[in-house]
Formats: sequence, structure tokens, C-alpha cells
Amino acid sequence: MTHLATVLSLLSLAACGGSTAVVDEVPTDSADTGAGEDIGGDTSDSGDPAETGDTAESDPDLAWDLTGDFAGTSFSLVSLTPGDFLMADILVEVPVSDRVELTLEPPEDYLEATDVPGMFVAFFVGAVHEDDGDDKWDPDEAWFGSSTFLSAYLDGVIPPEVSDLGLHQGWNALELGRGEGIFVGDPLSQPLPVAFSGSLTMSGTHDDTIDDDARVTTLAASAFAGTATDALDDSAIVDGEWSLRLSGEPPADHYADIDGNGSVEAVELLMAYADSNENESFDLSSDHGLGFACVDGLPLFGWWIEPSPDLTELMNISGMGGSVGWNGLIVDDVNGSRVAEATELESAVVSANCTLD
Repeated sequence: MTHLATVLSLLSLAACGGSTAVVDEVPTDSADTGAGEDIGGDTSDSGDPAETGDTAESDPDLAWDLTGDFAGTSFSLVSLTPGDFLMADILVEVPVSDRVELTLEPPEDYLEATDVPGMFVAFFVGAVHEDDGDDKWDPDEAWFGSSTFLSAYLDGVIPPEVSDLGLHQGWNALELGRGEGIFVGDPLSQPLPVAFSGSLTMSGTHDDTIDDDARVTTLAASAFAGTATDALDDSAIVDGEWSLRLSGEPPADHYADIDGNGSVEAVELLMAYADSNENESFDLSSDHGLGFACVDGLPLFGWWIEPSPDLTELMNISGMGGSVGWNGLIVDDVNGSRVAEATELESAVVSANCTLD
């Protein structure tokens, strides 16, 4: 995902005549496409719509098109700290609807100097959180949707090299998750998907390194840390095909600090095994693992994203195309891991040649 530090450096590079920033005007129908520890920003001064302009009669400065089930949620426009992408303050909170429009005063208190002399910028993101009925975010309320665009306000001296990117003084939209360039979107058509995936089905076939009488199971990544866990699903191979379904929140012993960064998550590997005792379940002490499930040679995992009050984490997930709940994850150490497409979820191949580094 394009981080704020990268955006700032690209803006600076463009202003200095550099050529690595990529410009792409995002089409207005992009709404159909489709997280840092310090999230305790001061929300006591959260803006009321009445304090930020007449949203009913004035032309909007920013707008978001919401998709998915957003019942029981509320919308917030959240400021982000430059460089480390953490939630700071909530600028505006309004009731949620399928389209949210805001007319705003210039966010002068949030502008930060850039490396471009005389140019200032402030970053915000539109997001949706669970709500107890007061239309305000509380620190224990989880975020369920984040826009895949940043709302960026530019002020001061805007050099021609920055203007040539499609950016201008005032409100702009920058798309997340499309590499390390600057991708300019429409601030009045920012997509905001709201999704919770309570279940996930992954299926496929096997190659000639796996016998027809093998079985396929889910194996929690926490097992590699020595934790004995029960499989969430187990499948025979029938007519060369298998299918596994992950449903509901995984048990506590399926969580582990996979990346060693202090953040626990539940990751499920898909593994073929020889059922030596024929009890139709994988026994770590007696059964033999044969290989994992891959899509085009890349491992496919089940990945549970816990609902969290950490907005930065959700922004990272949204930038990858993922959602709260179950996702399929394609692990790619070279080009970067990504959320699996629907067709990839049903075309995995278990093979002895599919290994994990």
C-alpha cells in the first residue's frame, strides 16, 4: 500500500522534476472495486457537520459511495499523522448512508509542511465503525470499512510539477493499494466498501504428487509454534477434487504472532496428508503431511481479520482488497502478498511441490 511517507516523498520528487511518480486518473465507477498501535487520537473536539459547512445546501468537497452492509455503523472522517499513518483526530462524524457528502472548511489546524518549500498537506480517510447509537466513535468500537482513497488537502505554493500530477490546491483523492506511485482519483467519488466475511470456502484439485486417497485439512499456523489445535475443516479428495470451509471466529489457540511484530492473527494453511490411521482427521503425531495448496505456485492461506479499533490495520487490509472476517491470502514474498480473487479460491492445487519458506 502507498504509505503517507511514500506519498510525501513522491510529491517532493515530482516538485523537484523527478520522474518516478505515476499519474493515473481513476475512473468515477471505481466505487465498484473492491492499520500502528497508537489509535487513541483526541476525539473530544470531533467536528459537528454544522461546524464544518452547510452539507445540505453547499456543493460538497468530498463524497464517498458506500457498498455492503453498513447497518449499525457510523461514518467518520479521520485525520492521519504524516509518515506513520496513525489515526489522530476525528474531524467529522455523521450518520451513515449509501452516499456520504461533506462540505468542509479548510483544515488549517491539520496542515503539515512538506519537503516542497511553501507546500502544505493534510491527510484524512473516510471510514465506518460500529456504533452504539450516538453516531460517535468510542475507543472500544471496531472499524468495519475504510475507503481505498486518501482525502488529501493541499495548500500553499503548489509547483507546476505537482499540478501536472492532477493535484491542486484544496481537496484531492489519492488511491491506496496500487503500488508506489501517486494515483489521483475523484474526491467526490471515493469508494468505501463495508464488509464482514463470516465464512470462506476454498477448493481445488491435486497433482500427481498427491494420491487420490489423501485428504486435505486446515492447519493453524500456530501449530508451528508447538500449539496443538483442531482442524477447522477436513476433506476427502473425491473425483480429484476437495473443498474446505472456514466459518465463524477461529478458536483462541489458532492465533499466533506470525510476523513477530506483536500483532496476533489467525492463519490457516491448507495441507494434503496421508491419513495413516484412517480416522478422517489429521493427527500431528502419526499422520504425514504431503504438501500444501498453491495457486499458480504461490501458497494459499485462510486469513481471519479480527474486528479491531485499529483503523490503520483496516486501511492496510482495505488497500489489499480484504475485509474484516475471513479472506483468502496469496503469499508472494517477491511481489507482495495479496487477497485472493474469487476464481483463485476455487482453483488451488495441493502438491508436494507447494512448500512454505
